[in-house]
Amino acid sequence: MEHFYILEKWNSFEKAIGLCFFGPAPRSFIQPDDVLTAIKAVTGWEIGMDEVLQIGERATNMARIFNVREGFSRKDDTLPERLFQPLENGALEGHAMSREEFEQALTNLYRLKGWDTANGHPTKERLEELSLEWAIDMVK
Repeated sequence: MEHFYILEKWNSFEKAIGLCFFGPAPRSFIQPDDVLTAIKAVTGWEIGMDEVLQIGERATNMARIFNVREGFSRKDDTLPERLFQPLENGALEGHAMSREEFEQALTNLYRLKGWDTANGHPTKERLEELSLEWAIDMVK
């Protein structure tokens, strides 16, 4: 779960800077250090991985703040019912992810993100850590 959380922050950062997600995918992978080098070359910023991941995390939290404002909550963070049904063929025939396993994974992810596990809203503490205090009243 921790790896997913880090990758989510990285992907969110890539979107924030406008890095094409699909361009290198069929051919190669752009190394994170190369991305940081390119940012420095273009902007002159001395930026490290911790800062980059925080930018991505801030972007994810701002998107969540918007969604919360529009009425979204934990109940909306789900998968189609079909994904909880046993597979009909193949090597994993008869296997399925249980809704309980999914809900536990979601709870674990919310904990990593510093979000309320009951409703999926970013907590006051997390928003303060990310310098997003202006949004605290939006997620109550």
